[in-house]
Amino acid sequence: MKDMNLLHIVLIYLAIINVATLEDFVWWSGMNISDCRKGIALSW
Repeated sequence: MKDMNLLHIVLIYLAIINVATLEDFVWWSGMNISDCRKGIALSW
């Protein structure tokens, strides 16, 4: 379930922002960098 939530957050963010850095996503989401990396990896 956590993986699906991470993926959902990444997809929402990318739909809004289009192109961003990992640091941008960490700042926007408020999540730790490991969870952000995992969410981005799931989106591939």
